[in-house]
Amino acid sequence: MTSKAGNGPGRPEAAIDPQTGPIARFAIELRQLRQSSGGRTYAALARRARVSASALSDAARGARLPTWPVVEAFVAACGPEPAAWRERWLAAQAGLVKSTPSSARAADATDPVALGAQRPTGGDSPYAWQPWPAQQAVDGADPEQAGCGQDATTATAFRVALAGQRVIIGQIQLRHSQHSHAAWSRFEGFHSLDELARRHHVEIEVIVRRESSQDRLAARMDYAFDYHWSDLLRTDQGPITAEVSVYLDDRLVAHQATHACHLA
Repeated sequence: MTSKAGNGPGRPEAAIDPQTGPIARFAIELRQLRQSSGGRTYAALARRARVSASALSDAARGARLPTWPVVEAFVAACGPEPAAWRERWLAAQAGLVKSTPSSARAADATDPVALGAQRPTGGDSPYAWQPWPAQQAVDGADPEQAGCGQDATTATAFRVALAGQRVIIGQIQLRHSQHSHAAWSRFEGFHSLDELARRHHVEIEVIVRRESSQDRLAARMDYAFDYHWSDLLRTDQGPITAEVSVYLDDRLVAHQATHACHLA
């Protein structure tokens, strides 16, 4: 059995087979919610949710599990209390982890556990393994592929404001994995930046820097209405700083750095 829902006026959405897995079933539930709330178009929902129409549409496409902030905005725009959907989202996330047997992961040479990452130890939000090959936690590795996200904490964070204005558009965080002795920068955009991104081309450059050697890793990309993060640097070679630059139509409009932190 497949699910096929319209997108209001215009071309209907592609059918989804619920047998595909937890992502497909969750996407079908989101489509049913939208239809039960009047079948508003994604553009109409976006105006209520303050999230882009493309992000809302992608959440119900069934290709990947949407982030909780997107789900929360989707549900709120349709009317119900978002908190009631938190358990559904967590169940879908847990289903992703269970769909790959631990024995298969252990037998794979690219298993993050085999490369030294910690295996999840429980909690109500299980760690979701990345679909790409695992990496060692060395300078230049992706922190998610290196399994650093499992025990990650925010060492320090600073709000980011538009230059010369009292407008907060996000925050830059220095993320830290004590188990992997790794740190990286992560930027989270706020609704004020989402609004700018609907009218302008917004790019985010996240930077992580090792103060002792001035080693610097940077990644610049289009704003995705989600988290943006850099590759990692090892923390056993000196204090680390996180930075972000925000560009609006190729013009630098915001820059912020954290304090340098000594992280074990």
